[in-house]
Amino acid sequence: MASQIVAPRTRDLDELAGQLSRWLSARIDRASDIRVHNLSYPSGAGMSHETILFDASWSDGGRAVTEGFVVRVKPVANMVFPDDLFASQYRIMRLMFDKGYVPVAEPLWFDEDPAVIGAPFFVMRKVLGRVPVSRPPYAESGWIADATPEQRRRLWENGVRVLASVPRVPRSEVAFLEGPEGARSGLEQEWDKYSRFVEWVSADRRFPVLDAARDCLRERWPGNRPEGLVWGGAELVNMMFGDDFEVVAVMD
Repeated sequence: MASQIVAPRTRDLDELAGQLSRWLSARIDRASDIRVHNLSYPSGAGMSHETILFDASWSDGGRAVTEGFVVRVKPVANMVFPDDLFASQYRIMRLMFDKGYVPVAEPLWFDEDPAVIGAPFFVMRKVLGRVPVSRPPYAESGWIADATPEQRRRLWENGVRVLASVPRVPRSEVAFLEGPEGARSGLEQEWDKYSRFVEWVSADRRFPVLDAARDCLRERWPGNRPEGLVWGGAELVNMMFGDDFEVVAVMD
């Protein structure tokens, strides 16, 4: 089964190529004759944000240059989450890349102006690797299903190792992720987030199973509540692996 485009929305990629060409001309030093090409949506992944891969070519003092990039667009419709935390995504990726805490694609530019392509966006440097896709499920077909047990063991161990590195990021460096008054950090912040999520999806009708699950969890509030950075999208489909089954970048 072929992978599918699962982006929350799609757009005219030829039009986007022109928009990005003009935008990049003001951001790449000494570049002339910028041309954006090879635009595509990733297959089988990218449900929460519109994410588009592209290459850009230009002349730098007579020298031909081509580099790969990724543009990630702030969701404005068909949203998966009520809190997109879009600017915070860029900021945390910048921190992770600069400090080397977690492997991520290099974030390059953030633009809040919706007039450029219709919504705020940021651009990252493209990383080469393979992503376990959700459609079709990676456990049923594709490169992970075809891998040897030893290769899958290496993939799993590296994925868990990277996951374990996230809460070790010093809290002092991620204070900008604090929640609202009364739920600034820790489990209280997570509880507030998911409680608002339940209310958001229940705007048109209540889902008794969600209310029951929330009540059940609140009755079992743990006594030990260590605080630390939480990667909300901690799953294989948000990891990119090299041919050696090592993690080369995490996303979302």
